[in-house]
Amino acid sequence: GNRTPGGHASGSRRNYKEHALLRNRPDICEHLTDAQLHVVELLLEGRSAPQISKLLGRSVNTVHDHIKAVY
Repeated sequence: GNRTPGGHASGSRRNYKEHALLRNRPDICEHLTDAQLHVVELLLEGRSAPQISKLLGRSVNTVHDHIKAVY
């Protein structure tokens, strides 16, 4: 699949299920967009919002919006 500048595959929801939290809670995955799931994946890897912003080529505000939508 396609890769983001950070080397993460994009466009495939199965990548997010590699993380135990998301694998054990599929109900979380089905209610989130691909962009929100990608941000969650990066958060689970320990990345900060500014780091995620740079990796995805999005503003920090956009990343914060995705994080807020998850909660």
